[in-house]
Amino acid sequence: MIYIKSIYWLIVLTSADVISIWLFVLLFDPDKSSALLLVLFLIPVTFLFNLVVGGVLLYKKKRIGLLFIINSLIASVLMWYIYIDGMERNDKKRFDRWEFNTNNKIYEIEIVKEKNEFYIKEDDRGFYSIIYSGKCYSDNNNIFLKADSAEMRIVEGKLIGFGNYKDTIELFKR
Repeated sequence: MIYIKSIYWLIVLTSADVISIWLFVLLFDPDKSSALLLVLFLIPVTFLFNLVVGGVLLYKKKRIGLLFIINSLIASVLMWYIYIDGMERNDKKRFDRWEFNTNNKIYEIEIVKEKNEFYIKEDDRGFYSIIYSGKCYSDNNNIFLKADSAEMRIVEGKLIGFGNYKDTIELFKR
């Protein structure tokens, strides 16, 4: 009977963690630049908060205190996964990305939705060089890319006009 009550309270604590962490991440809407904040501050604070509460309760209600100590690990792992999911959601909301290969080179197209800007970058073993940048706009499932020296468009997952105005290159969504 004690084990069933303990499991019940652990589920209650974990559910409270999920709800509070999820609400925090939803309101904070983290981007990738805040990953250091997660590792250096949020996870340790989450762990220590539950550990301190567990330590205080250990003297008054030993079983609940132990559950908080166990929950300190669970809450820290939950913080990691929910925060990472929030960063990915934010990234998908703000950017569209595709990759393509041509002439034995890998390129990435990045569209910054809120600014209607695009960048085409060449990937040289993890180091990116911007080849084109400019403005973009959408019209009937087509995305038009206009740089100073080139005009291209994305139609049905294909890039048209990269290098030669007739060239059609298959894109891979990232």
